[in-house]
Amino acid sequence: RWGRVDILVNNYVPPVTNKPFAQTTWEDCQEQIDGTIRAAFYTCQAVLDGMVQRQWGRIILVGSMVIHQPRVGTHAYAVAKSAQLAFVRNLAIEYGPHGITANLISPSLILTEEVEAMPQEVKDRFTQRTPLGRIALPEEVARVVLFLSSDWASYLTGVYLPVNGGNLMI
Repeated sequence: RWGRVDILVNNYVPPVTNKPFAQTTWEDCQEQIDGTIRAAFYTCQAVLDGMVQRQWGRIILVGSMVIHQPRVGTHAYAVAKSAQLAFVRNLAIEYGPHGITANLISPSLILTEEVEAMPQEVKDRFTQRTPLGRIALPEEVARVVLFLSSDWASYLTGVYLPVNGGNLMI
């Protein structure tokens, strides 16, 4: 209907509820996993045949820094986002021989309307833990996606790429 897809960027996030683990239900986890992985599963299945035929394609999933920097109250979300890494790496192994790369970027806070509405003290705590001392701009994350979509990244696959201003180092 829309023509061929050479580059797939999947950035689906189901609604996230922050709860301590003791209050998290299996249904909370299942909702996150079903939403996050199901979106990647079906969109990838929809485009991979064409990519294989053309022997070229890029799959980029948008994860979260909770994969390597978990926070209290994000158990269900972190489990689902962590599953994305295994998902991407399996795609990379299976479809690499067909000229298709699959990678996962994990941005930290991005200066969106939602983040702008956060209490200033939350934003300040984040920027104090970030060597670059600020929140990412949407276009900075988009440039990473653009790079991974290009032939410049033709030898990168199965990669987990934090886009966080160095936040994981502190």
